[in-house]
Amino acid sequence: MDYATTLIRREFENFLADKAVARDRYLTIMRIVSRGCAGWGEIKNGLEVMLGMEISDSRISEYLRQLLDSAWIVKPNNKYCPAEPLIGKAFRA
Repeated sequence: MDYATTLIRREFENFLADKAVARDRYLTIMRIVSRGCAGWGEIKNGLEVMLGMEISDSRISEYLRQLLDSAWIVKPNNKYCPAEPLIGKAFRA
């Protein structure tokens, strides 16, 4: 299990390679959805609280779209969740 979560974290670092400015935001979103699936508003509120700043709705939507398009998260029933249980475990650790 540890090997798998390490591999997932390394792969996520590759995903973040061209997203240096928003790195903390992506990591925070993954931590939020990994605690349990979260709705858009929960993600926005959690992100703003954790980072201590307001983030525009369009930015939040863009971050979520990037994560969806890259298969890090899925959106069943209007909730955002880790695409695989091991992905969730990697961000809870």
